[in-house]
Amino acid sequence: MTPEAAKSLILRFIEEDESGIWEWDDFISVGHKDAEVEALQLAVFQLELLYPPVRSGWISPKGIEQLRLLAIGELAPDFWKDSAKREEMAAEGRAEHE
Repeated sequence: MTPEAAKSLILRFIEEDESGIWEWDDFISVGHKDAEVEALQLAVFQLELLYPPVRSGWISPKGIEQLRLLAIGELAPDFWKDSAKREEMAAEGRAEHE
């Protein structure tokens, strides 16, 4: 999988296009040879932790917004390495539950 294909898949998945459901499963379930694809996969995992679901699903609405930013290149895949950014995002995720 290429980085461009991974970003396209993220967008399709958050838009609830179920045509790529098995492709999504592969993306999140297996390791990738491409370092950028691996970084995108790890970023998805980090966002899932920072933005837990509010009522149902696997990620909150603000988490979906962050996934969209990741897919269009406005959120760096290694965002989680910046502790201040990570804490800011975690606070935003917690606020959705208040």
